[in-house]
Amino acid sequence: MHSLTLPPYSPRMLLALKGATRLTGPPDRKSPITYSILSEIIPLLCGRHDELMLQSAMSLSFFGCFRAGELCLPEGVSYSKKLHLSYSNVIINEPLSQLKVFLKQSKSDIFDTGVEVKVGCSGTPVCAYCSMKSYLGQHPCPAPDSPLFMDRNLHVLRKQYFVATTKLVLASAGYDPTLYSGHSFRAGSATAGASVGFSEWELKMLGRWSSDAYHIYLRDDGLVTSFARRLAESN
Repeated sequence: MHSLTLPPYSPRMLLALKGATRLTGPPDRKSPITYSILSEIIPLLCGRHDELMLQSAMSLSFFGCFRAGELCLPEGVSYSKKLHLSYSNVIINEPLSQLKVFLKQSKSDIFDTGVEVKVGCSGTPVCAYCSMKSYLGQHPCPAPDSPLFMDRNLHVLRKQYFVATTKLVLASAGYDPTLYSGHSFRAGSATAGASVGFSEWELKMLGRWSSDAYHIYLRDDGLVTSFARRLAESN
């Protein structure tokens, strides 16, 4: 920034980075929302405002291994049909009992080319496929460029509200809400997958973690379908 030339491995730069890391401290790791916890909190949304929207968002976060910011709109950010999830970005594949969710941008998509995430049916009451199918059938504004998650008053689902509601139902179920965050669904998905014997490449594929060696499996429909069922059958 100040037109200074530094060697690639400057000792002063390395020491400065090391000091900054120590000052920052370790990351605040939140507890995962596992399949069993999800099964407890989903029914608690019944009777609440726009419960179907929230059930769908929570189930999709878990079974699709999504980051909260990929499904919800951050505070202070206006909705953009070019950047954020729209109604037309979710396609229901009934023959395979799958959802196809197209993310226009994500943290791991450094070139913003978009990525398609497939989510299968679990065959249980807690199911992203079934919830999303019901929600899309009752969407308050089913236009192609409309935001995917909207309440009855046509307000876009914000990340802050999503996280706050998640903590509310967790507290109602007897869990300490301070131990969880919007990232807990993604962490819970990976934790659940590992607990039922998913291999490393399966977890990387399902969570879209970077690794060129696993890209070949991105189109494995059988694996996508079995993911939800394997989680459900093991609990």
